[in-house]
Amino acid sequence: MAMIQCLCGEVGIEVTGEPVAQLYCHCDDCQLVHGAACVPTAIYRTKDVVIVHGEAREWRLRTTPRYACPNCGTRLFAQGSEAFRGVNAYLLPPGTFYPTLHIYCRFAALPVADALPHYATVPARWGGSDETVDWGWADGSSDVPQSAPIAPAEEP
Repeated sequence: MAMIQCLCGEVGIEVTGEPVAQLYCHCDDCQLVHGAACVPTAIYRTKDVVIVHGEAREWRLRTTPRYACPNCGTRLFAQGSEAFRGVNAYLLPPGTFYPTLHIYCRFAALPVADALPHYATVPARWGGSDETVDWGWADGSSDVPQSAPIAPAEEP
């Protein structure tokens, strides 16, 4: 069991049970909602994610119900289906988020170099196709490419 809360502490959530999956989501909605290239998400059964104090505000960008603190705006979780809630993993205690895959990589803002599978949408076991994204590193290796150092800005 883990107790998590929004940044201001107004909304507290009890998370019990084990996550069904832990992943990085690159879908358009997550990028827009979080202002990030991808979102670390831990998927739990709905019954295992319970608001124990405060009241989260429900809202939708398109169709997925999302819940946030009405005071500080912390994104708490999304109700992906009636059975599952995707908890924003950055709220979990340190050392409890162990992602095993990336989903919706066809929408990725940037290539990602790690050893996890990178699904274009979602795995077949979740109704997808198992199609993956090949980031196509120029040298054909699986090594993480090194970016060039950024030069400091010139003073005006």
